[in-house]
Amino acid sequence: MNEKQTQVLEILAEVVGRPVAELKPEQHLKDDLELDSAQSLELLSEIEDRFEVEIDEISAAKAVTVADVLALAEA
Repeated sequence: MNEKQTQVLEILAEVVGRPVAELKPEQHLKDDLELDSAQSLELLSEIEDRFEVEIDEISAAKAVTVADVLALAEA
């Protein structure tokens, strides 16, 4: 895992209130991590701000797992 992915996991852990060690790529954001719509917006906003990227709505809507979120940050 590269530095950027580690930072994304740290952001996600903070948003969902869980330790980074509990986050697995296959976990579903809503079903497993109970991420709600407000938290989703916070997550995307934090990623955009931290990495100075812009994530389009279609890509954001397709992100349903932790692995998807990691891929968003790499795009």
